[in-house]
Amino acid sequence: MPKQRVIALLDLDCFYAQVEAVRLGIAWETTPMVVLQWGMVLAVSYPARELGIKRGDYWNQIKKIAPTTMGIHVEMEVLEDGLGEEEEVGMGLGLGGEEGEGKIATADGADSRERKYHQQFNMDKEEKQEALKRENGYIPDRSKGKASLERYRYCSGLIFDQIRTTMNTVAGAGNFILEKASIDELYLDLTKACDNAVTTEWAAHIIETVRRDVKSKVGYTMSAGISKNKTMAKLTASFCKPNGLSVLTPSGTETMLRSTKMRKVRNFGGKLGKKVLEVVMDERRGGDLEKYEGVTMMEVGLISVDSLMRHGFGRETAAFIFGLMNRGDEDEEVEMTKVGAPTKSITCFKDFKGFKEDFYPNNASEVVEKLGTGNHNWISLLSTEVAKRVEDDEVRNGRYPKTLAVLFGTKGAPSKSRRCRFPTGKGSALSDAVVKQVTTVLKSSDVWPISKLGVVAENFEERGNIAKAFQGGTAANAFTSTTNIKKRKEINAIGVQDQNINVKNRFETTSAHVKKVGRGGARAGGGGGEDDGGEKKRKTKVSMSDEELAREMQRKFDKEVEFASRRIGRKTEKKEISEKAKLTGFFKKL
Repeated sequence: MPKQRVIALLDLDCFYAQVEAVRLGIAWETTPMVVLQWGMVLAVSYPARELGIKRGDYWNQIKKIAPTTMGIHVEMEVLEDGLGEEEEVGMGLGLGGEEGEGKIATADGADSRERKYHQQFNMDKEEKQEALKRENGYIPDRSKGKASLERYRYCSGLIFDQIRTTMNTVAGAGNFILEKASIDELYLDLTKACDNAVTTEWAAHIIETVRRDVKSKVGYTMSAGISKNKTMAKLTASFCKPNGLSVLTPSGTETMLRSTKMRKVRNFGGKLGKKVLEVVMDERRGGDLEKYEGVTMMEVGLISVDSLMRHGFGRETAAFIFGLMNRGDEDEEVEMTKVGAPTKSITCFKDFKGFKEDFYPNNASEVVEKLGTGNHNWISLLSTEVAKRVEDDEVRNGRYPKTLAVLFGTKGAPSKSRRCRFPTGKGSALSDAVVKQVTTVLKSSDVWPISKLGVVAENFEERGNIAKAFQGGTAANAFTSTTNIKKRKEINAIGVQDQNINVKNRFETTSAHVKKVGRGGARAGGGGGEDDGGEKKRKTKVSMSDEELAREMQRKFDKEVEFASRRIGRKTEKKEISEKAKLTGFFKKL
């Protein structure tokens, strides 16, 4: 009998807000604070949510209804006349400048980002207080620069490196699969690492160890959920935010399905969910669509595969919907994300929305005048950022872009793109070459006036003989050779050294449905992270007749957990299950 899968979802709590809180010394768990971009809320701490503040609110409104709320703007790369070749502009680092704008001297190459952010996150107490006083509530002039999310990418990389390091130690390299879902969210397949005789207890111990290490060594809290697949793990994690861990046992699945709104389920918040609601409405003989927004997974699960197919769903999709909503089943695999896995493209974009009408270039002769000189040198700002990130990426990932894409457009119309060969070079020579090509493309534009501009490096190819292996001491920096890409998966290929592990975590049962560990009480409907709204493409493996499909679903529903011996060399003490948390509901705050 095949093993039942053990999947965990880890979600960094209010990630953008946490990053700024760690940098500036803010107690984000108890302080109402928001992260802003051009006066609009991008991220909200939990205390701020309790005041009714949400993403998309405006800072001017927040100051009136909740004047004690702190507002920190995302990092900004500032246009400045006469900027030196070796300089990069930052914001709010306690390094001088006016109204939160300051410079950081950096060198070209992969080390520059490391030094820059090391400086940002290692200010002393007095420097943090000065930076906080300067930055709190400050909204920069968007015409003087562009917002940058690089600070959050950097912190995300540190956290993911720590997670993989801890997993290699506690579970053993090769005994787990890690998939990066977003900048602040990841899945772990723990099936191979778990002894099914004590599946949930051992999985919870692994994840609690990860959470503890991320907090103690990097400084960030995470919420986590453990279940039999990705969808149910994500739902389970939402009940213990912030900074908690919940485990959904097989016997608790039905209660979860009965209490969870279909529209809250991963992949069902958009068009697919709306179409399913239309089926529910039709099956119940009409009414307003809004009336059915609160329909639960269990209610949708009462609709048969045949009924879903009659309403236009294909057999595969209908089977997926029925299996998930009726039994909590889905078989999307956790796919390995390589350490330091590179993105498909490197992009820097600026929308000149809100600028004065006379700012926009209306013809080729105005391109350099309005976008490429002095305090308006947007072409240089965007091109230089892309060039520096390409050099950093080359060292880290052993690759180089073949294509330079220039995106541009006018208000109210889709962007156009032009592509050419990405230039070669180092440092300022590369930046200058990119600037030259972007300028040439813009001058040939047939779209006027230009009100948005993007520079993209894409279509990467591998490059050999990259030096400085294992530079910087992080897993992401370790992969600089491209002679054998497959060996990237073999980092820290150590054996399990955790014999006679003393599991100190206490697991509390909640009516045999949910086992909860970690700080913070479990509570229904906890808020999501910055990227909770993102939807990944659904993958299913169903391709069979209706009878075969029914048998397969029944088999999945009835299968029992296989009791296997723990791998040789691993022993654990018998775990005590607390009986004090016997509850009558599904989730209840402990």
